[in-house]
Amino acid sequence: MKKTRILLVSPLPPPTGGITTWTSEYLKEMCARDYEVSIVNSSVIGNRISVNSRINYFDELKRIIHIRSGIKKVIKTGAVDVIHYNASCFTAGLLRDALVLRGIKKQVPIVYQCHCNLGTNIHSRLATFLFKLVLKSVNRVLVLNKLSQEFACQLYPSVEKVPNFISDAIIKDKECTADFKNIIFVGRVDERKGIAELLAAFKEKPALNLHIVGPDSSGYLKDVCESNIIKHGELSHDKTIEIMRDMDALILPSYSEGFPLVILEAMAVGLPLIATEVGSVKEMIEDKGGVLIRPRQVGDIVEAIKSIYPIEVRTKMSKFNIRKVKECYTCSCVLNRLVEIYKQVIGETQK
Repeated sequence: MKKTRILLVSPLPPPTGGITTWTSEYLKEMCARDYEVSIVNSSVIGNRISVNSRINYFDELKRIIHIRSGIKKVIKTGAVDVIHYNASCFTAGLLRDALVLRGIKKQVPIVYQCHCNLGTNIHSRLATFLFKLVLKSVNRVLVLNKLSQEFACQLYPSVEKVPNFISDAIIKDKECTADFKNIIFVGRVDERKGIAELLAAFKEKPALNLHIVGPDSSGYLKDVCESNIIKHGELSHDKTIEIMRDMDALILPSYSEGFPLVILEAMAVGLPLIATEVGSVKEMIEDKGGVLIRPRQVGDIVEAIKSIYPIEVRTKMSKFNIRKVKECYTCSCVLNRLVEIYKQVIGETQK
């Protein structure tokens, strides 16, 4: 039987992290399964690649033309059965998606995946209007968490929850030790990730080391000189995983998330977690894989760190996280579901 031919529209590095990591892993895993996958790179262009600058509308126009012409080119070859379109669903991005996708589904069915927490991103009349416009241009909507599914179901009939996935090669049991010393944060260094509260909390915990891995394009850490704050900067994905394996816990005090890959990666290497109750986090770790905290609360971070000191607590969390990843978030589990959805959408459009 001929395998489904997929056109993936999604950002590739740079920048690294988040959805670009998802894209790289998806391509690697689908190619290993002998699927024919074409790619149209939807990454930002111009100055925003390396600098967290404002949107340049001329660059965005070039980006729209690049993505739409790339899709049209692949369709023209006849080498695609379904389009998988990844989106972050911010207002400007929704406008771009609406312009790119207009009229495309008449030629090839489109699966539109929202890599965000929809209720957080779509919070204005304009964003809602643009999201509805996009929904008219697609055949199926995929979301990362239950809250996003409930939000989207109010506007569209065909919404499915499909989580992110982890490579089986990353999954590895961890032996927790009584010497609780190193906690890691992985992500962009900015206010929305809760970095201010995190730094404040570790000023109260000088005996613990906070390892920070991620780009600091705004220079947030420039004047941070505490000896227990270790700044690694932006690292490759493999190097980041290598460092995570040597840590005692991971912390992510973000104000908003969709389905944070870093939480999934930390679970896969058996790290206990401290994270804000945003997006999919509660669904992922439940009340067994870590401690849930409120955004913007330094005191919550300090108390959560105290609560996971005992080795028996961290050992239980570690074992739960490994088991949960194996049961719910492996490549086989998630990618098999995606392929089923592709086939369903193709079948529906051929009736």
